[in-house]
Amino acid sequence: MSIPGTGQADIYRRNAALLKKRFPKAAKRMDASIGDASQPFFTAEGNNRLRTIYVQCGDGRSQPFYQKGEDDQLRQKVAAANSPESYDVVFFIGIGLGRAALDAVRMYTNRPRIVIVEPFPGLLKLALENTDLETLLACSRLKIYLGNDANAERVIGDCQNILPVGRTLLFIHPYRHYMIDERYGHLVSDLTHQIRSVRDRWHTIRRFGGQMLANSVANLPRLLEGAPLRALRGRFKDIPAICIAAGPSLNQALPLLKRVKNTLLIACDSAVGSLLSASIRPHIVATADIHPANIAKLKPNMEKLCDSILAFGVESNPENVHSFLGSRQVGMTAYSKLVLDWFDAELNLQCAVPPMTSVTHLAVSLAMAMGADPIVLVGVDLAYLDGQSHAKGSVFTQIPPKEKLIAIPGADGNTVFSPPQLVTDRLVLEQNIQRQPCRVISTSLRGALINGAELKPLEQVIDTELQKPVDVKGVLDAITWSPQHDHTAISDLLSLVNDRLIELKDNCGYGYTDAQNVSQTLSNRDVECDLKDMYDRCMDDYGRLIKKYDRVIRIFLEAMLQDEQAIVKREEEIAASVNSSREKKISDRLETLLARYRVLTEFAEHVSILIGSLQEVNKNGL
Repeated sequence: MSIPGTGQADIYRRNAALLKKRFPKAAKRMDASIGDASQPFFTAEGNNRLRTIYVQCGDGRSQPFYQKGEDDQLRQKVAAANSPESYDVVFFIGIGLGRAALDAVRMYTNRPRIVIVEPFPGLLKLALENTDLETLLACSRLKIYLGNDANAERVIGDCQNILPVGRTLLFIHPYRHYMIDERYGHLVSDLTHQIRSVRDRWHTIRRFGGQMLANSVANLPRLLEGAPLRALRGRFKDIPAICIAAGPSLNQALPLLKRVKNTLLIACDSAVGSLLSASIRPHIVATADIHPANIAKLKPNMEKLCDSILAFGVESNPENVHSFLGSRQVGMTAYSKLVLDWFDAELNLQCAVPPMTSVTHLAVSLAMAMGADPIVLVGVDLAYLDGQSHAKGSVFTQIPPKEKLIAIPGADGNTVFSPPQLVTDRLVLEQNIQRQPCRVISTSLRGALINGAELKPLEQVIDTELQKPVDVKGVLDAITWSPQHDHTAISDLLSLVNDRLIELKDNCGYGYTDAQNVSQTLSNRDVECDLKDMYDRCMDDYGRLIKKYDRVIRIFLEAMLQDEQAIVKREEEIAASVNSSREKKISDRLETLLARYRVLTEFAEHVSILIGSLQEVNKNGL
């Protein structure tokens, strides 16, 4: 298929000059790629007025860049998108000849963010040579990631604040089907997974952030009374461990687990009932659920767990944590900025773990922190099996009526069905596995496929991986389980946090009042003033406040996302506006600034509660 284009040198010069002005880093990558023999997939043949772009296929054939009709099909998909809003993000994987992205800029009148991700810089040069891309490259809402920058982690890291606020649309250029190189396939998969992960985690924190913050404060004494995670790190280096969840397959695994004598057993709280009913006592019990109702998982079995170790997420339901009767415990967190930015940083707790959305993640992260290898997953089905949601002996066993289920790949090649939460849990688990060098073995032969984990029957794992003699009790007993912090240092730190919270509360009020006064002045048409100068002064004041109290404000971020969503939407609408006057834009931006101040000042009540809680912790000691 021939690609009509000007092919004229002046078109390329204009495109290249604009690219260099707007995206200098991409321009450098493109220039450096010219003549690069490592990118032999694309060739252009024909005269300057009409050229055909070819893709080198895996079987040695050359394939036209776009198969007939596929270019039109892609552009039809772009046109059919339901009017993306300014706070939506539109991804194009592969620049192609720029025409589909160019259509988006021209058609999407609300001006969403346009993100182009192209691993092959040389392909961008072909696009600049063959298509007038001035409208696309001049778009203020455009971002381009080229070459080594075209990786999911970098792309999502740059726009993760906006991703959960609106929709995400992802368009993929057709030539990926003909590529010998797998980069496009991996890139699409990584972007899709990371977008979903960012959105799911954000919505979870938005919904439960307030409760997570309250739980973190309530659990501070237990965190500081127990052993720091630092004391456990590497204690089981290259020694196998089993992480046990309460999926339906645990029913069949229990008789086999009774044979295990020399392996660390880390049980999720929901699996404890099933294990104890089979006379299996776990070495470590993990709990992470934030809701009070989940105390039912542990409460009936507390006396039987006195010799077990409690591993808890700082955000966990405090009743679960405080009701535990054992003397050995360790706390950790993936989210609490109060713990991570203050206590962990000052006391060297080393209690940070990767992002988690379930107690299974906490159990696996603990095993990884302890250096276990391999880590064997039992009952981690991440899907509903045979009409059951959990194993017998769990708090819940029946699938809730009317629950929305999603079809996902099963470990045995069949399709299994999971609720949205388990789909997210699977994704987060896969990402955490990817970050670590240890082997992970899944024994759920009919559950969800877990990418990155080996798949083996539990019986085979026991016979091959768990035969090395290990003194699990001896290793655990050798750990110092008493606190390893100076009480004076803890008290001083609590007092410092308390003082900074009081300062923030006072200064938020001052800044809000000043911004309100400026807003009233701007609304008075009879007063002559420099709008931009007054607005810039307000923004500078707010910026200094945020910078000065960043560590304190971060404590509340998890509880502020509901308000943040509305503010970010409005900021994107203002940034995308092309018809507003200078005065209108300044006025609108000032309103969003006032909204941010309102959020901070409205949290004065929460600040007061937190101050009272910290003072109580400090007063009563640890």
